Amino acid sequence: MCRSAFSCAAALVLALGSEAWGQKIMQNWTPPRGAVESRVLSCTNPAPLGRVAFDDWICPQTGPLIRVCWYGVVLTPGQLALGRRYYVAIYSHGGVCGPANLLYQTCVTPDYRRFCGFDCRQRRVFLFSAPIPPPVFTQTVGTHYWLQISEEDATSARVGVEDFRWSAHLPIMNACATQSPFPPGCCIPDDCPNPILVDLTFHLSAATIAGTINLTARIPGAPAIFQMRLLTPAGDLVESMCLETDDGGNYWLAPEAPDGTYAVEVIGMGMRPLRGTVMIQMGMEARLDFPNVFYGNLDGDMDTDLADFQLLQLGFTGSL
Repeated sequence: MCRSAFSCAAALVLALGSEAWGQKIMQNWTPPRGAVESRVLSCTNPAPLGRVAFDDWICPQTGPLIRVCWYGVVLTPGQLALGRRYYVAIYSHGGVCGPANLLYQTCVTPDYRRFCGFDCRQRRVFLFSAPIPPPVFTQTVGTHYWLQISEEDATSARVGVEDFRWSAHLPIMNACATQSPFPPGCCIPDDCPNPILVDLTFHLSAATIAGTINLTARIPGAPAIFQMRLLTPAGDLVESMCLETDDGGNYWLAPEAPDGTYAVEVIGMGMRPLRGTVMIQMGMEARLDFPNVFYGNLDGDMDTDLADFQLLQLGFTGSL
């Protein structure tokens, strides 16, 4: 996900005798591909305002979807403010051009937004994540679905003006992305100077861990990258995941570990490990917060001082 894909080691999952659950679909942004228009009047009146975009997936396992994530560009900084809403809809597969019957619709508000890079037009691309409010949608294994994610104009930064575009993904999975009104040939290109046909970005999750790592000292805009390890009560490693917070210290993860209760260890950023306990359950989001986290607090005294520097020096040179 975003910088994490390059900054952290690949996730490690050890089989525990049951099928892994969690991240159902993951279509990340493909730098430097562009974006496409997708906006509606409001969640209560989701009529297209210009064009709306769709992409598809085939369900790999039956279960509820509790969190949706996507990448996009914002055309004004105000669109990053809290409270901006997005319309999410799921449709049955309609054949040639994509979606058919509306199966589910909701309105989501991102609780996580993180800068990921620049696209082909030098626009800033962000990863957005939002919990899906109940009642959630339950997908069925083997079923072909279509997903719509659209800016809600009524709560956007500039009502009546496009403030968001949905970022592109490659390679094309299943059918290519499309828009309504449907263009000739159904498939749509991104908006790069040299456009190509694309898919769109989204993650759909069935079990998640979310929370806040409250860093007491942080450089604005600098990434805070950690590793979260899930352990059995005996201390055996089950899964290792890259964790990158947004500017507010918020994070979310979609583990693949089977349902159960795990010891948690968070490491990185020159600090002593953070520890906790989490219960993973299909259809649920576990909350795990870490207040008052200090960079470089190697001796665990809730402060970063000369003693921590001396421990760091000892680690590098073997002597103080």
